[in-house]
Amino acid sequence: MPSRRDYDDIPGTIVFDGRQSRRGYALNKFLMSLNQPANREAFRADEAGYLDRFDLDDEQREAVLGRQWLRLLEVGGNRTGIQLGRAA
Repeated sequence: MPSRRDYDDIPGTIVFDGRQSRRGYALNKFLMSLNQPANREAFRADEAGYLDRFDLDDEQREAVLGRQWLRLLEVGGNRTGIQLGRAA
């Protein structure tokens, strides 16, 4: 288990640090793929099937499919990628 950091308990704040970046690598790869119009169309046509292309964990997958924007931050999503996801 990773060690606690001073900023882990800031109320209402999710710090995107190295740990979050590593956890969210596949999620952010998916989100950034939505930069391409063809990928957005593929996602709209078959969301679950499109997500199978990426190594998302169950929490990330659930957050994407449920459009749980805050949860995406909690499971490693970065703000820019989430904005792309909202546009899809």
